Amino acid sequence: MKKLSKRTISILVFLLCVLFSNAQTDLAEHDLRGKVKSVFDVTYKLILEKNKSSNTTIKKEEKTNELKQLYKFSKEGKLTEDCRFNPDGSIYDKSIYVYDTDNKDVMTEEFRYKQDNHLYLKYVYSYDEHGNISIRTGFTLDEILSEKYIYSYDEENVNTEINCFDSNEELQRTYKFLRNSNKIEEKLFNSEGELLQTKLCIFDSAGKQIEENLYNTEGLSERKYACKYDAAGNKIEETLCNYGVLIYTITALFDEAGLRIEDTKTEYKPDGTIQTTITSKYTYDDQNNWIKKIIIKNEIPRFVLERKIKYYK
Repeated sequence: MKKLSKRTISILVFLLCVLFSNAQTDLAEHDLRGKVKSVFDVTYKLILEKNKSSNTTIKKEEKTNELKQLYKFSKEGKLTEDCRFNPDGSIYDKSIYVYDTDNKDVMTEEFRYKQDNHLYLKYVYSYDEHGNISIRTGFTLDEILSEKYIYSYDEENVNTEINCFDSNEELQRTYKFLRNSNKIEEKLFNSEGELLQTKLCIFDSAGKQIEENLYNTEGLSERKYACKYDAAGNKIEETLCNYGVLIYTITALFDEAGLRIEDTKTEYKPDGTIQTTITSKYTYDDQNNWIKKIIIKNEIPRFVLERKIKYYK
């Protein structure tokens, strides 16, 4: 089977996020509550030290060697900026999202930047008379066509197909979608019309995804992702298998307010024995957004992720 490139996979993820997201704001998709203006994430390593009494203490490194992340949101809850910084504070990459002045939910342009704040790609969005995305066009800094995506819909305004073109406007990929009751089937074809992969997503009666299956051209399962929810709709368990082999499980604990207080990811070796256990514990602010996450690997604290959240007044 022909393997998909990371670029093709990232494009698929973006297209599906755009098309199958519901009416919730970007804040909700980032699991944020309240009138959030910005979120700044910094990850530090934790160091275990023994004092003269042989007691072990945990200290945070003063400087981080990890990428820092900044998200900015509009008052309407839409993501306007997504920026990653190098440890020295210089820009690693950045995306800016621009929305229509009359309809704050409609994205009109997207700008991509590389290191040193260098603009290298711009996307322009066009919409049909029903408000559906019809064309997404990418341009280089010199306004030269980079890529284009054309969307098709049925009479009920449900997206059925996306055609992806390169800088020469030659067809490269086609995504076809079929919805049936609680299932969505996605098929990816190359420019010759040959099937590359099929993905089947299954949802429960509440509309929450409970299963995702990826099949190769022969119809054999390559990957299966499954999840479970509690009575309140919180995702409490996730499982991933590749070619029938268990890769990891994630279990999560929530408090009475529905806030995730702890989750544990267990990674497995090919023989089914446990390879690594990673537990994350969360601390929240008075807006019920987490501001600290401690990551424990094989029972040893390894990292702490700290968040600075600013709110609109």
